Amino acid sequence: MEQYMPTAQWWLITLRLLHILAGVFWTGGAFMLARFVVPTFVSNAAGLMLLRDLTQRRRVPVVINVAALVSIVSGTLLFWTMGHTAGEVWEGSPTGLTLSVGGALALLAAIVGNVVTRPAGKRLARYGELLSTNDGSSLGEHADTVRHLHKRMQRGMNATATLLVLAAACMAVARYI
Repeated sequence: MEQYMPTAQWWLITLRLLHILAGVFWTGGAFMLARFVVPTFVSNAAGLMLLRDLTQRRRVPVVINVAALVSIVSGTLLFWTMGHTAGEVWEGSPTGLTLSVGGALALLAAIVGNVVTRPAGKRLARYGELLSTNDGSSLGEHADTVRHLHKRMQRGMNATATLLVLAAACMAVARYI
């Protein structure tokens, strides 16, 4: 005798998978870029050209933003579903509050990423484009601007990665609190 899973259950499983996989990609991508990729690339003119390739041709920021959007939307729907079915008791519970804090941290990470990191990254990519047209010889005259943009982008990326790791930690332990 076969048993079928109700449609609502499939909906929750799909949302949860989307939320977890997109969140893992978003968090891992942000951490990897902040800790390893960007610090290496902005250290010289050739690195800036590679950064330009990552941002403009491979569209890494777009892919990460799509993962962020999928994670936020699916997480919001999951939270709404739990609150709707369990009511205010759940939202005020330690689990509900921990998930709320995690969601707020993820939203803050998305804001920092798009308000601080993204504009600085776009400007750095433009310098990479400028350098690619004249074999990197004009980095000297733009070195101070590139250094300032790198520091701004690095601070934004570090903040985003930290917020996302904290959000993931909240999501991971919420059920046990």
